[in-house]
Amino acid sequence: MLDGGGPALLRGCRIGTSVLGFRLSGAPADETALRKGQIMRYLAELAWAPDAILCNRSLEWQVREDGFRVSHPSAHGRISVEIQLDKAGRIGSVSAKDRPRMETRRFVDRPWRGSFADYRLRNGRWIPFHGEVGWHFDGNWHPVWTAELTDWRFE
Repeated sequence: MLDGGGPALLRGCRIGTSVLGFRLSGAPADETALRKGQIMRYLAELAWAPDAILCNRSLEWQVREDGFRVSHPSAHGRISVEIQLDKAGRIGSVSAKDRPRMETRRFVDRPWRGSFADYRLRNGRWIPFHGEVGWHFDGNWHPVWTAELTDWRFE
């Protein structure tokens, strides 16, 4: 089960780590990059939240040759990911050239990609039961997360 967090939940909240008002030493200093990464994650996870594709009116869609660009406006500009469709017309992959990645206590924008597969029909919706994400840097692909869904329900 995936959390339903996203841009609407980020409005007006402070992202960071603190105890009794003091910032912890290991907390990221660049909250703008952290927010950008969280919004990009939300956009990338639309494959698991198909109703958000239709219902989230703050999303901006642009048709591209191989899919779409989906964007969300923020206080720091438009944040976007590219959505590439598979042969069946479903979300096959998502990508961004500038997803923040924590490196040596600072965020660096890196090319990033996620892929989806093993679509199954659930409650009238095609849901991917396999996903993988990672970054491209140093000339290599570095996967950081792979998942196999065991269940998906609309509640």
